[in-house]
Amino acid sequence: MVYFHGGAYSTGSVTDPLNNGAKLAERGDVVVVTVNHRLNAFGYLYLPDRFPSSGNNGQLDLICALQWVQRNIAAFGGDPGNVTVFGQSGGGAKIATLMAMPEAKGLFHKAITMSGQQVTASGPLNARKRAQAFLDKLGADPATAPVEALVAALSATDPVMGGGVYMGPVLDMRHLHRHPFWPDPAPQGNAIPMLLGNTVAETRAFFPPDHPRLKGLDWSNLAERAGPELKVDIDPRWVTEQFRARYPAESPEQVFHRMVTAGVPGAARLRKPMLAPAPGCGRPGSTSSISNRPSTPTTSACPSAPSRSPPPRARR
Repeated sequence: MVYFHGGAYSTGSVTDPLNNGAKLAERGDVVVVTVNHRLNAFGYLYLPDRFPSSGNNGQLDLICALQWVQRNIAAFGGDPGNVTVFGQSGGGAKIATLMAMPEAKGLFHKAITMSGQQVTASGPLNARKRAQAFLDKLGADPATAPVEALVAALSATDPVMGGGVYMGPVLDMRHLHRHPFWPDPAPQGNAIPMLLGNTVAETRAFFPPDHPRLKGLDWSNLAERAGPELKVDIDPRWVTEQFRARYPAESPEQVFHRMVTAGVPGAARLRKPMLAPAPGCGRPGSTSSISNRPSTPTTSACPSAPSRSPPPRARR
């Protein structure tokens, strides 16, 4: 089982104790591999005229890791013919994207995505706009700028969606030739069994108890506080009513996290809260912490990658 961490292509690390694969390996007859890779501008800044693969370097790191697994996992007691990739949030989205990347074909055989589904990649035109916004903020050559400056430039405003500039897989027609699941699933992945799921309260990782949205939260202001976080054009008062009816024993904070968690991944689940797990199904505490530590390009398993580092960690 190969784990890709979450963090929306921008943050996260498998060095986080919550992502320690040893615990899973101890519970079953399974070899667990956890993978770090290049993130944000290091992995997805789209500069095709200078660096042809730049928009998908983070994905290519994951492919390198899976190639390493094929070559080496048998030495750890694993089966290279039975590789399951699994990931939460951004990790799940990375997997969905790999299912459409020709270079990933045959490197894994099953997939589990948890609160992270990538239906479309960033188109090349929008990716160029985002790269330009990043470069304008950076004010320097990204190939020679210090790491601290590159990370700071991620605060540039996204010219497409607003907020912080998005960095993620690009439909570059070099490594990614089509969107992963639009207008239909990529045929390459049709033979791969895929288990899709969602964490109940993933947004606990983004809203600590002392967050302004949660301080003083009660039923009278829940809709007002949660509404801006839903990311879809829908009446937050109606959403609040639906979730309160579905989960009458829960507190305003618990309902807040259910609403916002449902609203971020997509509108379909938000409009149908009955699709959420029934009480007693799915632990409210089954969330994953997303690290805010910036990533550096230190974990590619490819011998040809510019960054030399140890291979992914395999555990029995």
